[in-house]
Amino acid sequence: MVRRASNIDRDRIYEDLRNIVARGNSGHFLEDFMGAYYYSSAALAKMNKSSLNPTSYGCYIQKGDFLFQEVPYEQSVEEVFVETINKASTKERFFIVTNFKQFMARDNKNKMSIDIPFSKLSDHYDFFLPLIGIERHQAVVENVADVKAAQKMAMLFDEIKRDNLDDERFTPHVYSSFLTRLLFCMFADDTKIFEDNQFENSIEIQTDEDGKNLASWLEGLFEVLDLTQNKRLGVGPSYRKFPYVNGALFKDKLSVPRFTYKSRQRLLECCTSDWSKINPDIFGSMFQGAIDEKTRSELGQHYTSISNIMKVIKPLFLDDLYDELNSIKGYDKKLDAFRLKLSKIKIFDPACGSGNFLIIAYKEMCRLEMEAWDLYVNTPLPFLSIQLENFYGVEIDDFPCEIARLSLWLAQHQINSECYEKYGNSNPTLPLSPTGNIVCGNACRLDWEKVCPCNEGDIVYICGNPPYAGGGGDTITPLQKEDSLIVFNSNLVNGRIDYISNWFVLASRYIKNNQQSMAAFVTTNSICQGIQVPVWENILDNTVDIFFGYESFKWRNNAVKNAGVTVTIIGIKHFNNSHLKYLFSESSKKLVSNISPYLTEGDNIIVHPSNKIPSYKMAYGNKFVDGGFLILDEQEKNTFIEAYPEDSSFIHTYIGSEEFINGKKRYCIWITESTKETALKNPEIARRVDQVRLLRLSSKASSTRDYAAVSWRSAQVCYKDGPAIIVPRVSSEKREYTPIGYLEKGTVINDSAFVIYNAPLWLFAMLTSKMHMVWLRAVCGRLKTDFRYSATLCYNTFPFPNLTESQKSQLDTTAMGILMAREKYYDMTLAQQYDPDNMPEELREAHNANDLLVDSLYRKSGFESDKERLAELFKRYKKLLKEAK
Repeated sequence: MVRRASNIDRDRIYEDLRNIVARGNSGHFLEDFMGAYYYSSAALAKMNKSSLNPTSYGCYIQKGDFLFQEVPYEQSVEEVFVETINKASTKERFFIVTNFKQFMARDNKNKMSIDIPFSKLSDHYDFFLPLIGIERHQAVVENVADVKAAQKMAMLFDEIKRDNLDDERFTPHVYSSFLTRLLFCMFADDTKIFEDNQFENSIEIQTDEDGKNLASWLEGLFEVLDLTQNKRLGVGPSYRKFPYVNGALFKDKLSVPRFTYKSRQRLLECCTSDWSKINPDIFGSMFQGAIDEKTRSELGQHYTSISNIMKVIKPLFLDDLYDELNSIKGYDKKLDAFRLKLSKIKIFDPACGSGNFLIIAYKEMCRLEMEAWDLYVNTPLPFLSIQLENFYGVEIDDFPCEIARLSLWLAQHQINSECYEKYGNSNPTLPLSPTGNIVCGNACRLDWEKVCPCNEGDIVYICGNPPYAGGGGDTITPLQKEDSLIVFNSNLVNGRIDYISNWFVLASRYIKNNQQSMAAFVTTNSICQGIQVPVWENILDNTVDIFFGYESFKWRNNAVKNAGVTVTIIGIKHFNNSHLKYLFSESSKKLVSNISPYLTEGDNIIVHPSNKIPSYKMAYGNKFVDGGFLILDEQEKNTFIEAYPEDSSFIHTYIGSEEFINGKKRYCIWITESTKETALKNPEIARRVDQVRLLRLSSKASSTRDYAAVSWRSAQVCYKDGPAIIVPRVSSEKREYTPIGYLEKGTVINDSAFVIYNAPLWLFAMLTSKMHMVWLRAVCGRLKTDFRYSATLCYNTFPFPNLTESQKSQLDTTAMGILMAREKYYDMTLAQQYDPDNMPEELREAHNANDLLVDSLYRKSGFESDKERLAELFKRYKKLLKEAK
């Protein structure tokens, strides 16, 4: 019964669920929930009322898909949930029970359940994706041990801070170093680095319950852990059995904060966690959040870090290494050379945070080497040639640096344990080997080649998830703006580049000097869209090119402060590096000849905004800045006309993107200079105009205050008394065509849309064609994943063909066909008409006829695919640029 909906928009599902939560128990939850997951409006009527209903509340079954049970607000959801599971004789995929305070659901196929506050439903939107045919990837989620241990560490940290508020010695750096040492000791307790529970038992026995001597005991322990056995003369008996650790973890003398009874108890509670089950790749982020009060509330979120990191490192280097390994099975000398090659590989994350990318890369490379051992004819002793010192990172904040170093040590121990379990032999954990080369600093201002030197024979793979911050918004700090000016040598493409562009520029410079090196970053998808694309002129520069890229997807991860940001992954290499190039989608991998900065197959042509206006000018709609006082809904319009029929000419239809696409009716008071005197005699108009005047006068912006002098009209006016083409500024990417309209004379279009006044029908036909949609998808920016239209970037640059009068007449005909097909389905909004799953056949046929005609104007034989269309458009755009010079 599971349906596969086409053109799935995960952002839309997430937002729909957020809106459902905001409405609470509206009486329409089930209908809205099904709508979010692409059920048709008729599907609700086909559900069967269930005989399982234990109350007077609704219990409904969508055959094969789900059983939904609503219970009273005061009733236990858990009891009904268990009862439903026990009594149900149906075979639905999901059981759902809620009282709109608590929400429980079970996936009967995967044997997974969620028990969450109803308010958190949207955060778990992916749980129900199987309803539309998308099985959840079995990515690593948070380990319960990680969550609980991190929460305990947070409470310990809070208690210690309270105990030491008056001591200025305890800076963030001291706290981070101290907590890192504690974390190592607790991990060592449970993983046989120390004797079983040696650390916990020593605290219990050797320190007083009031905690007063705990600080001095810990100071002594930290000093001893950095002493070899031959230097331990005179060391007290409570320390003698602790091993020598080394690795610089305990090298520096550290002032330990004082403890009280309560903080000592908190430390012992932390010791009771089973640290052997901690995943350092995930726990690092969680532990970082534990001591950061701003992100602590996010503890317990689902983590997809491992699966997403693998999307980066597999095409960057891991897939190639596995292919190479599989080709040399049984060739011992080649396997020796392969292991030597592994030992020369360096992994560099110049925005490493708590080290997740480095840890996963380290583990995967070690496991790869273990697989190499299995392919020998004469197996060598299983000692890993891969060393932590070949893992490099830069992080601007002090505490994540400490966690990254520690997490790499913990990962090393886990790998050694895996090796020992499998082969009975491994590299020793103690003394600790040198840690990864983690530098605390600003990656935008450091020399990457000094941080991670590429010596002869080295291959450096640069990867990570650098910070995203829009160049023109409030999300970027003055320091970050200064970073960008330094990186770009004050030669910024525009004032709105994303902060992450700095990492691509610096990586490209590194690659130019070290041709065997490659880089891949998780990045906001905006750098491949709209006005940001020219940044790539600073990255590619004929010496570096893109060798893989992913279509946009949601990155939900604690490492990204803006959870749910839409990202892509892009890999770059030296132009002379003959690596194959691939474009990845959710389910495919396509070999291509070249990848453009738009992440499409094709040449590296970049479209720049143009102020050169075609035959008919496209402008922003009218910007009212009126506080809504000049806008009327249907009832207000009718009331006005009933009271003042003689002034009905001042009421015009008012349309923006929302009204046009979703069929909403609104109106506005429209007054011109010549009609102003008459209009202001109307008391209702005069009252509204005065409200606009007061609103504009109260603005902080001087330009808005200036418009108070013309409070009877829109602040910015572009209206013309003629037919108009309306182009929504934002439209869903799931639609095959952006709904563009041709409106009658007298319609006022607001600034949520673009407008072309007195435009001919043939222009409407061109703009609503597949050719124009291909251009829009390629060169325009996005709002999340929705299309964001631009007059200067899309319309002004669109390569229109030279049209004869006969061809214009033919386009007029196909344009009328589209408009008449829409009119036939007047009871459907444009949003409904252009829903790809419900588009009326007559409308689809009208668009097909228009597309065939428009295609023939570019190439008589037409086009087989959008790829061919885009290639033709870029060819013509390139020609236009040459002609303009």
